[in-house]
Amino acid sequence: MFLFRFTAVDPQHTYRHLQYEGPTLENGLDVLSGFVSDGWVVEDVHYLDINSASSEWTALDAEVFDGQLMSEPLKDLEQQWQVLLAGTDSLSAGHYPVFVDTIERRLEGYGYLIEHFIQASNRMEQSLQQVWAANLNEPYRSRLLRHIEQTHQRFAEQVAKYERIQSQLAALLAAIKIRQRLRP
Repeated sequence: MFLFRFTAVDPQHTYRHLQYEGPTLENGLDVLSGFVSDGWVVEDVHYLDINSASSEWTALDAEVFDGQLMSEPLKDLEQQWQVLLAGTDSLSAGHYPVFVDTIERRLEGYGYLIEHFIQASNRMEQSLQQVWAANLNEPYRSRLLRHIEQTHQRFAEQVAKYERIQSQLAALLAAIKIRQRLRP
């Protein structure tokens, strides 16, 4: 379970503090994206993994919520690369072009996700520099720095995960192209 706390301005320009509890991180991201697509402006977002041993809230960059759902593309990509990695021996020769095209689109999608998380990570680095430069009292500064560093670390982990998947898909694509050339 994930708990989301966020502040937003609704379409009537009323500032609101809201909370949402969802079953998955992706579900919560979709709910927030839904608010944005309905004309809300999300300003401050934090989430907590209730099942985690950590009791730390993680800050999310409000700029990533553009009104587009995040869960389905992420789920779709993950399921497809798992299927692709399971093997290609049962494919007929006629399915290879479609299969190759699907993998190439997935590679492009992971490239987009990697770029997105790298940009978000760069913004976290800028936030770290701003917090260090700001004249903040020490307990608040330490807590803020810890949140930013944890978010930055999570973004780095996502980049590493997506780069591994992208590498596996690239290797799979190369293997498929070799098999395609060797088929009678």
